[in-house]
Amino acid sequence: MRCSGVLCVGVALAAALGTAGCAMVTERINPFAKGSSGTIRLYVENSNYHQATISALGNLRRRIGIVGGHRSESFRIDWPVPDELQLEIDILAGGTYITNSVPLEPGETATLYIQEQRSLSTLVRGGSGK
Repeated sequence: MRCSGVLCVGVALAAALGTAGCAMVTERINPFAKGSSGTIRLYVENSNYHQATISALGNLRRRIGIVGGHRSESFRIDWPVPDELQLEIDILAGGTYITNSVPLEPGETATLYIQEQRSLSTLVRGGSGK
């Protein structure tokens, strides 16, 4: 049986692509393995009346987000390797505060509790995340 030029090219291309896929090896990533996600989750509970802007400190200062007064928010942050997390809290019309630092690995969570008296604010590993 003879095939037309276009049909033969299409069949040959489909066969080549089909066999090329057999030679590829894919790595499966376990999403439940500790540290597999490359991100961390930050929960922020703002008990202060004023809005707070949260930034991560380190080699580069990165703005994470804003949390309204008496509100809670959750943020996902790229975190490819284990490192220390330290945050700057900038309270609207209230000044700034730098938190303690906590060691975190990819896939972990941290919670920032912002208090009315900002010097009592604290960053903890894990936390409630409510």
